[in-house]
Amino acid sequence: MNKLARFRFQNGFPVVFSCSKKSFSQKTLDSYIGPSTKGLLDSWIKKYEDFVGLTEVREAQAQVLQAESKFEEVQEKRRNTNKDLTVINSKLKNVAVELEKTNRGTDRYLELVTKENAIIKEENEMAEEVRLLEEQVRANFAILSSALRDSHEKERAQGERTKYWSIIGSIIGAAIGITGTTINNYLRMKELRGIVQTSAGTTEDYRKIAMQLCDAVKSQNSKYDEFLGDIRTAIGENISSPKHNGKYSSTQINDIVELLKNQDIKLTKEIAGVKELLGLKEASLSTSNVIYVGPQMEELLSQTEQNLEWKIKLNSLATVTFLYGAFALTLPFILSFFKGS
Repeated sequence: MNKLARFRFQNGFPVVFSCSKKSFSQKTLDSYIGPSTKGLLDSWIKKYEDFVGLTEVREAQAQVLQAESKFEEVQEKRRNTNKDLTVINSKLKNVAVELEKTNRGTDRYLELVTKENAIIKEENEMAEEVRLLEEQVRANFAILSSALRDSHEKERAQGERTKYWSIIGSIIGAAIGITGTTINNYLRMKELRGIVQTSAGTTEDYRKIAMQLCDAVKSQNSKYDEFLGDIRTAIGENISSPKHNGKYSSTQINDIVELLKNQDIKLTKEIAGVKELLGLKEASLSTSNVIYVGPQMEELLSQTEQNLEWKIKLNSLATVTFLYGAFALTLPFILSFFKGS
């Protein structure tokens, strides 16, 4: 709260000995950017000042300045009148001294008496004027004191209002920050659950495909065993009755057997490769065992993990930035609250 004037009492009357005036005349922002805002900015600022009580404070301070100006004006008149009264008293003393030196029977004595009478009348009028001015000084001083008290009270009320609104704004900002963080975490967890469910569904699809491949390999293996059994049976019959199949020589039979053995070795290697890709035969039948993950699946999981990590970092950065921004906005209000306290 700025004190606009201080007083001291001299000869029983208040006298202004220091005054700190503050100019409240302000150029509106529309004088500079009026063509672009069309008075909207000034209107918003005025509404804000009305809301926080700055308009009432300025009006009270303007009344203080007006009362102070009137008080100083009356005080200056009283001071000048006192000077004139002092001069008149000095003249009256000079006339009285001269009367004592002048004989009463002379014309000069009569002239001095007439002059003394006129000076006494003027002194009485001046004394009455001084008395009236002193009453005006007291009245204006009372008005100025009342205006100062009213201004200080409105400034105090405005400070209290600003402090409470600062606390409310801080609470609202904290609530918004907590709500935003909660929503952000909820969305992030929802996205994470979706990714996990998608990965689980993909794993289930791969498990079904692996089961189908195992069944196909089993069927192919059984057919291959039947085929080998038929070949061995046919070869055995040909060896036991060479007379009925004389058109096949022993060399051709050996070539056929060697070819079948090579095919058997290749097929065994292929089956081993399929088992290596799908896991062990028993593991493929159980949902709780580990399933082989190929290079493409591993690359897909790695890319998904990187994307998820990047999104989490981005969300964390946005959350931290929002919290720091809210703290920076509410810090001045908190400081003003503690200063006011």
